[in-house]
Amino acid sequence: MEKRLIVSLLVLFLAGCGSTPRRSVADYTVARRKTVESPTAGGVERFFASSDATLVRINGRALTRGDFLEAVFRQFGEMTLLSEVIKEELFLQEAERRGLQVSGKDVESEVEAVLDGMSRELGNGDAAAGRIKLADLYEKQGLSLNDVRSELRKKMVAQVLIKKVTISMREPGGIDLRALYERNRRYHTRHIAYSFPSFQDQPDSGQLLKKKAAREKAGSARAKLISGELEFAAVARAESDDQVTRPLGGSLGPITAETPMAESLKKAIFSLKPDQVSEPVENPRGGYHLFQVTKIEPSQAYDEVKDEVRKKYLERAPELEEIRKTYYRLRTQARIDWPGEK
Repeated sequence: MEKRLIVSLLVLFLAGCGSTPRRSVADYTVARRKTVESPTAGGVERFFASSDATLVRINGRALTRGDFLEAVFRQFGEMTLLSEVIKEELFLQEAERRGLQVSGKDVESEVEAVLDGMSRELGNGDAAAGRIKLADLYEKQGLSLNDVRSELRKKMVAQVLIKKVTISMREPGGIDLRALYERNRRYHTRHIAYSFPSFQDQPDSGQLLKKKAAREKAGSARAKLISGELEFAAVARAESDDQVTRPLGGSLGPITAETPMAESLKKAIFSLKPDQVSEPVENPRGGYHLFQVTKIEPSQAYDEVKDEVRKKYLERAPELEEIRKTYYRLRTQARIDWPGEK
């Protein structure tokens, strides 16, 4: 949090640096106000009014604004900070071009989401208990939660702006929404495992007999399940060779396209409808499985909800990778001149 807070201040400072600055701090603030309701507006000019002004005294020694900025540059590096400034400026210009606005309500919502996430983490899921711990943690650093909230507002202006630009630049035509939908579907699955030793070389007669016996046990169990004679979870508890899932009635939990599992097994699972029992499926690592899908989330086929999928894709909050790719697009399209270079 501290680095981005400092960067948000330096964005305004660096914009006015140099012998022939493109913008003064005041100019930059005016331009920013066209796009955002900036919580830093009004305080920025005062902060950078004099590099000799004392910010704080530590054991009697004064720390000036100039000392502060020098320490920031030394700790984080000029080019690293400048890279962050360039990133924010590119997103700001794109927001201006697209007529996007960041309101105080947008910022407050983001601030509360951050504080809530921090509180839940500290409280092991209990936000109320975590908020008390969070307040105590910052109090030991000489800060109140209101101080933290105020600083977060400054940070979140840029974050909200970046998210809005990223969302506005989405191109659903270049995304396989069907594949995206299928990749995120969750198949709640249970299984019954009938093991036999895996083998890489030519199996001997004993290994073949064990494999055949496992296949026959799986086939026999499936026939009884299909007829309704037996219930899947009961058979899993009685017969499954998977000692982890056996007490759970064979439950594997939700399976998705990202689940680390042999593709042949996932293919069999994804072909099932709820309550349907698979044919015995051979595991490449040894054994046969009977699978049953108890529930699919979401339950509808893609063609039934494709308009909703498209809408949700266009509105969902962007992840870091998408923001990174958007920034690369903006940087590739931008003309960035370095006055010191020939």
